[in-house]
Amino acid sequence: MWPKVRSLMWLCLMPVGVCGCQTPDDAAPSPPNPQRQATAPKTHAPKAKTAAAKTSKAKARSKRATQELASERETAKPRIYALDLRVYIRERPSETSPEVGALRIGQGVTLKSEQALKGAGCENPGKETPSKAGWFPVEPEGYVCLDRTTTLDPKHPLLLAKAGHQADFSKDAPVRWGESLEAPVYRRYPTAKEQKRSEYQLDKHLERVKAVREARSGGEDPPPRALARLRGADPSLVKAPLPPYLEEQQESPWASAIWPGNVPPRMSFVPPRSSISWIDEFQADGRSWLVTPELTVVPKDRILELEPAKFHGVFIGKDAELPLAYMRFDDRAKWRLETKKEARTAQESELIPVVASEDEEDEAADQSPWKLDPPGSEGKLVKTDQVWKRLSHVELTGRARYQHGKRFLETKEPGMWVLQKDAAVIRAWAPVGIPLEKDEKWLDVSIYQGTLVAYRGTRPVFATLISPGLNGYRSKSGPVKKNTTPSGTFRIEWKHLATTMSPDPEKKRYYLTDVPFTQFFHMPFALHAAYWHDRFGEPKSGGCVNLSVRDARWLFGFTEPQLPEGWQSVRSGGDRGEGTWVRVR
Repeated sequence: MWPKVRSLMWLCLMPVGVCGCQTPDDAAPSPPNPQRQATAPKTHAPKAKTAAAKTSKAKARSKRATQELASERETAKPRIYALDLRVYIRERPSETSPEVGALRIGQGVTLKSEQALKGAGCENPGKETPSKAGWFPVEPEGYVCLDRTTTLDPKHPLLLAKAGHQADFSKDAPVRWGESLEAPVYRRYPTAKEQKRSEYQLDKHLERVKAVREARSGGEDPPPRALARLRGADPSLVKAPLPPYLEEQQESPWASAIWPGNVPPRMSFVPPRSSISWIDEFQADGRSWLVTPELTVVPKDRILELEPAKFHGVFIGKDAELPLAYMRFDDRAKWRLETKKEARTAQESELIPVVASEDEEDEAADQSPWKLDPPGSEGKLVKTDQVWKRLSHVELTGRARYQHGKRFLETKEPGMWVLQKDAAVIRAWAPVGIPLEKDEKWLDVSIYQGTLVAYRGTRPVFATLISPGLNGYRSKSGPVKKNTTPSGTFRIEWKHLATTMSPDPEKKRYYLTDVPFTQFFHMPFALHAAYWHDRFGEPKSGGCVNLSVRDARWLFGFTEPQLPEGWQSVRSGGDRGEGTWVRVR
C-alpha cells in the first residue's frame, strides 16, 4: 500500500512563499474516532419512525450545542474569527507587514481593543458594518484584518456549524486522513442527479459498493472483482444523519462565505495519491459521506483511510536510559555470548572467531563511547533464533566487541548482544558549537542514524526515530541532490498545527492535507508528522525530518516559540522569542 512505502517530497504552502521538503532547484497510537452526532437508542418502533427519531434527536442535540456555544461566546471577551482555511496575523496593521502567526478556520482570537485601525490592504469589510472595517489588535500581539475571511459575529453560520466539527489538536491525531481514489469534493450535499453528473459511471461504482457491503454483513467473501475495484475504500454505512447545516441542499457555510454564487455543487476532484482530512461522517440516501474541516463533503467510498503509525519514542529517565538501540528496516537477530564455562547450543561451525577491526560505525571514531573487549577475549557470539521486532528498542551497557570485523554491542537484556549495523544507536552528545543558556532546549538530529534526541541543556529528555531525506546528506559542495536533508545548526522559524504540503504548489498534481505539527527549521525543510508511512529510522522523505504523529505532537509542545492561545501558527522572533536550536548532522 503506497502510504507505507512511498517516499514523499512535499512543499508547504506558506505565507512567506513556497517552502517544504525539497532542494532549492525544485522548490524555488491511532487517530481518534471523529465526533459524531449522537443517535437515539433503538426501540421497537417501525424502521422509518426509528430513523426519524434518531434524526430528530440528533438535530435537537446539535441545536443545543450551537445555542450553548453562541451563548458562551456572547459572554466571553470579543474575538475575531477566521472563516477561511488560514487567516494571517500581521506584525503591524498593514498587508505588507510581516506575518507573525495565523488562525485556522473556525478559530477565534481575543481582541485587545474593539477599535479598528486603518491600514493598507484592509479596506474591504465584507458583509460586516463598513464602520468596523480595519485592522484589529489581537492577543498577545499582532493585527488581523476584518474582511470577508473573518468575522466579529460569534453567531456566524460557519462558527455555529463548526461547533461540533473542530480538529482536536490536544489529541495525537487531530483529524482522520485518507488517500483519494478520484474523490470529488462537494460544496453541499449533492442530489442523486448531481452525483451522477459529477462521478464517472457512478451506478456501477455504487453497485460494487453495495455488493461488497452486503457480502460482508452476511459473513460471506465479497465478490473479488468488485472488491478490487474499490481499492480498499470502506463500503460500510455510518449511522450519523445528515448535519442540519447541509439539509435542503444548503451550501457549506465556508463555501457560501468565501466563494458565494450560483455554481455547481462539485468544487473539484482530489488528485490521485493526494490525501484529504475529515472530522466527521454521515449517511444519506444509502451512501456514507465525510465532512472536511471546511465543512465540504466527500463520498467515503472514494477514500482509502490511512492509519498513522502507532510508533513513538521514549522519555529518558522514565522509559529508558541512554545509550539505546532502535531496530530499523526489519526485525533484528539477538546474539548470545558463549564461553567455555557455558553449555553450547550451537555447532562449532556456527561460531565465528573474534578479530579486531577499526571503528567504522561512529560518526567520530575518536569520540566512541564504547568500551571494547580486547582482541582474543574469551567467548564467541552466536546468532539465536530470537529477534527484536522492527521499531522496538533495547538499552545498551556501553560494552562492545568485534567479531569477524563487525562490531557488536552488549544490551541490558541478559546475555544478549546486537550487531551495531542492525540498529540505530542513540547516545548522548554534547551541544558543541551551540550557544546555549542554562537548561535551554535544543534538538539533535542524526541523518546517518535516523534519530532525534531532545535536550534541556546537557540532559537528554526524549529520544526517537525519524525519517530523513531519501538520499541522505546534502552535499556542501557540488550540485545539490534531490531528497537530501541539510546538515548544520538552525533555529525553528515557523510552527503550524497543520498545513497542506505539495511537491509542486503551482500545478498541485497531488498534495497532502493537514500535515500536523509542522516546524520549519531551514526553509523549505521542516520537522513534521508523517501519517502516510511507518518506516521511521530509514531514509524516506524529500528532505524533511519525518516523525510519527505522536512524536511530532510532543515535540511541537516542547519547542519554542510556544503557540499563543487561539493561534494556528506562530513565527519565531520578537516578543515571541527565538526558536529552539536544531542541530542536524
